[in-house]
Amino acid sequence: MRASLHGLLFSALILIVSALMSSAYAASKTDGLELSANDISRDYETRTVTLEGNVRIGFGAEAITCQKATINMKTQTISAEGGVVLETVDTFIEGEKIIYNYKSKVGEIHKGSVQAGQVVFLGDIIKKNSATKFVARSASYTSCATCPAAWSFSGHEIEAEIGGYAYIKYPILRVADFPILILPRILVPLKSTRQTGLLVPSFDYSSIGGTAISLPYFWAINSSQDLTYTIKNYEKRGLKHKVEYRYVLSPGSHGIFNAAYLRDDAFSPTGQPTGESLNFNRAFMSYKHYYDLPNNYVHRANLNLASDLRYPRDFTDEMLGHGDPALENKTSLTKNTNEQHFSIEAAHYTNLLKADAQADNNDSVHRFPELQYGLMEQEILNTNLFFKFDFNYTNFSRRDFAYDDVKSTSPYEPTEERDGQFDYILGSRMDRIRTGHRYIFQPSLSYPFHIGRYLDVLPSVTYNEAQYRFNVDPPPSIKNYERNAARRYLQTDISFKTKYSAVFGIEDGKSNRYKHEIEPEIIYSRIPYTDRPEHIFFGDFQNQPYYRHNEPVSNADFAGSSGLQFDYRDRLFNKNLATFVFSNYLIRKSYL
Repeated sequence: MRASLHGLLFSALILIVSALMSSAYAASKTDGLELSANDISRDYETRTVTLEGNVRIGFGAEAITCQKATINMKTQTISAEGGVVLETVDTFIEGEKIIYNYKSKVGEIHKGSVQAGQVVFLGDIIKKNSATKFVARSASYTSCATCPAAWSFSGHEIEAEIGGYAYIKYPILRVADFPILILPRILVPLKSTRQTGLLVPSFDYSSIGGTAISLPYFWAINSSQDLTYTIKNYEKRGLKHKVEYRYVLSPGSHGIFNAAYLRDDAFSPTGQPTGESLNFNRAFMSYKHYYDLPNNYVHRANLNLASDLRYPRDFTDEMLGHGDPALENKTSLTKNTNEQHFSIEAAHYTNLLKADAQADNNDSVHRFPELQYGLMEQEILNTNLFFKFDFNYTNFSRRDFAYDDVKSTSPYEPTEERDGQFDYILGSRMDRIRTGHRYIFQPSLSYPFHIGRYLDVLPSVTYNEAQYRFNVDPPPSIKNYERNAARRYLQTDISFKTKYSAVFGIEDGKSNRYKHEIEPEIIYSRIPYTDRPEHIFFGDFQNQPYYRHNEPVSNADFAGSSGLQFDYRDRLFNKNLATFVFSNYLIRKSYL
């Protein structure tokens, strides 16, 4: 009786283990293949292996995943189906069904796709003829790895070599799946490295230019230089030539040059179509450069030049500046250390606020040059007293006139009718000074301290000295004008700041925690001393609202009592100002 009971228990245990083994995830290694699946069975007579459920077959650096696969050891072939993915070193292949020889790397993909980098081609039948060569029937190609692709080429046949090129027979260019253009044959690169060759054409449309088609050619000069030359044909404007040149001199030094030329048939000085072929030559050039030099020096350049003032508006895809008052061209040399800053800069401006697109630029004022020096806060002899210093020199210059003539009747606006004499009529009008030299010196002292544990106090005093040398030589009848002028004032500031913070979260060392900080601050500023001469250049800001202290100079300043200075740094307000600042921070600390 006891023996029979033991036999029954042993048989039940065998059945339970067998059931568990049949539902467990199986794994093995055969002929160099690493096999795993929910179920693996072998037929030793036909020398085949069948895998079902979450199948993964690894061989070297390649792997197949699917839902069902049959491996023929005689032919060394894998037949996989059900969401098949074949990953190789260079490609990612998907299909409904894949038949693949894992030794010769030859196979066939049914209703699938091959992706190499950003390049994707699809086909009903894709034959893999070697490790890198494919032939796809009824196929399409794109380098947009989006879904759906923004653009693609569909063709009768695609012969592709990964790391080489794809040859497409009778390609049809599709944009958002709409057919646009058909060609007899096209060659496109399938390389991860930059390659010389034609790029994909592009299309655009404008009411004045009409339909335009661009055909770019890319030249990979070497590993640190390339050039793109583009021919763009406008339906109404004509043929344009565009060049983009890029270079890298070192990991921190690089530049880019862009230019274009067009003999424009649709251009008119008023900006409206005239129905006439004016054949106006139009061009632009832009150049950006950043260059790391020895001893912490950096050279920068940002140039923007155009043949006419309407070019930035008509071709916004080529250059910036549309909607801006001027095109800015700057070049600079800077040097920074932990304690000091030095820079020299030249800035040239092209005035865009003119109705005539072919107007000259004689009235633009340039900063040529501007020098800046800054000394960071330095403690004086361990006294907790800190000193800093800023210096700025600017030469405001332009080509012809050192001043602007203003109309003799109201409204007193600038006029191009120049009388050759600087005029000033007290209480009525004055011509406006536009050029000269300015030196600004700003030393500052501060003494930070704490009241208890919660309140930080920072009193400071700043002295501002500005020296001017104007380029205008007026007649002797003007009494309150000299070519040299000085303006100085003393500003005091005191700020009170405190901080409140709290930490939220579980203190287990692994959970995310949050810190909430609130920093209220009150700043009181006052100018107790000023010395401003009665000079016609400085104007009157005593009754002006304080928000104007950083406004750019505009045409409204011509007629107002404030006058027209070089920029906002020439303005002086009777400051007695209290400012409240409230800073709110939320900081997250994550466990990784």
